[in-house]
Amino acid sequence: ERRKKEEEKKKKEAAEKAEKLRVERERMAKEAAERAEKQRQEKERAAKEAAEKAANERAERERLAREAAEAEEIRQRIVQAQEREREERGREEEARREQLLRQQISQREREREEHMKVLEERRKEQAQKLAEEQAREKELLEHE
Repeated sequence: ERRKKEEEKKKKEAAEKAEKLRVERERMAKEAAERAEKQRQEKERAAKEAAEKAANERAERERLAREAAEAEEIRQRIVQAQEREREERGREEEARREQLLRQQISQREREREEHMKVLEERRKEQAQKLAEEQAREKELLEHE
């Protein structure tokens, strides 16, 4: 009878141990699923953010292109006006206005080039951030 009680006690302990293991496995599985979902959401957020940044950069490039076209149109109008002025005024006045025009065009070109450099730097930074984020996600997935 004592042996029977010991066997029952052992069975009960084994059942309790199995139940604890089952609960622990469920908890670990739930945590892993939560981590995976969090990573998925973070990846989705990063992709959405990158897409928004790309769209903003594209819009900025389009705006700069429009401004460049407008600047060219203005330059053409100025050139035409200068041709009329050349006929109306002496060579000295014409030379002074041409120099001013060149300075204005050069200044706009410098501003546009500087802005394009800034955009390129932003694009490179965003690409680097995205690459780093993907590397971290890959590393997290590998650790799991």
